[in-house]
Amino acid sequence: QFHTAVCGRTWPADGCDLGGWSDIRLPLRIAACAAGSQLIGNAVWLILQYLFPASGVTATTGCRFLWWRGVWRIILCVINLFRGSYKIDVYLTSTTVYRGPVEITVNFLRGGALSPVAVWSLLRQYRTTGTGVVPAQEAQGISLPPGEL
Repeated sequence: QFHTAVCGRTWPADGCDLGGWSDIRLPLRIAACAAGSQLIGNAVWLILQYLFPASGVTATTGCRFLWWRGVWRIILCVINLFRGSYKIDVYLTSTTVYRGPVEITVNFLRGGALSPVAVWSLLRQYRTTGTGVVPAQEAQGISLPPGEL
């Protein structure tokens, strides 16, 4: 991902095409770097969830890292929608670096359908995977202050 963002669509042995950092492709290169950073961030949240599976678990909500992963994935939706929109602009202006309609469609599908489904799934898991065990004081009708569950 980062090689493509920095060097363009070239093989690693072919060297870098750095021209994209100084022409109409600059916003797409920055978006590709942001998408790569988003993937690294997602990996970090997964590792944290693996290391601390009970972190933030309450009777009604699951691991807090599910919530963070869901929110983090929203960034990917925005990135892909931006990429598709920008490529339409480049495509319609008929430059030499335009991308075809299939690539633009894939960006919109990822940003408008696939990634939002992943966000919904992660946030739903967070809201429905609590322990289901209500503390004894709450079961007896005694309300506890927030954070003392």
